[in-house]
Amino acid sequence: MSDPPIEWTLERVKQEISKGSRITETVVDIGNGLVVKYGRRRSHLREAEATKLIATRTTIPVSTIIKVLYDDAELTTYIISTKLPGQSLSLLLPTLNPDWKITIEEDIKKIMRELSSLDTYGPLGMVGSPSQFLDFHDFSAHGTWEATNLSEFVDWPMQKANKRWGSDIFGHIDLRYFDFTKPHVFSHGDLVFDSGT
Repeated sequence: MSDPPIEWTLERVKQEISKGSRITETVVDIGNGLVVKYGRRRSHLREAEATKLIATRTTIPVSTIIKVLYDDAELTTYIISTKLPGQSLSLLLPTLNPDWKITIEEDIKKIMRELSSLDTYGPLGMVGSPSQFLDFHDFSAHGTWEATNLSEFVDWPMQKANKRWGSDIFGHIDLRYFDFTKPHVFSHGDLVFDSGT
C-alpha cells in the first residue's frame, strides 16, 4: 500500500522548511523530491499559475505545483512543488567551457521561443489576474485592464498613474522606443532558474 497523500497546511509547510535544506534565499529542499518557494509577495500566487500554464501549454520541463498556500497573518506565499533534476545553472556556469555555454544559450533561446507562443491565451496582463494590473501602485483600484495590444498595454498604466497623481509623471517616457507594429509575447520579467532546482 502506498502512503496517503500529505495534507499540506501552513503549519506543516513551515515545519518542513525548518527541517529542510536551503537552495536559495527563498527556496528550500524539503526532501522526497519536493521544494518550497516562499516569500512576502502575492505575485508568487501568479507565479504558480504561470508555471501551471507553461506545464499544460508547452513542452518546457517545469516543476509540478503540489499546493499553494497564503499566510494572511505573515503576508507570505508558499509554493510546494516537485524538484527538477539537475544542478543550479548559476553554480555551474563559471565551470563550463565555451562550447557548453553556447549549448545552454541555444537551449534558453528555444525555451524563450516556446514561451512566446503563449501570447495567444487571453488578454495582456499577469497570469492568474486576467485583464487586471495588480500590485502596481494599487492601480487595481482604478478599474480593469483591458489591454489587447501593445499600445493599450503601455497606455493604460500611464493614464492611471497620471490620473492618480494629477501630473504627467510618465511624461519622460519616449513612446518612439516602442515598436507598436510587432506582436506581443509571453515574458517573465524577473525570470530566474531557482524555483525548481
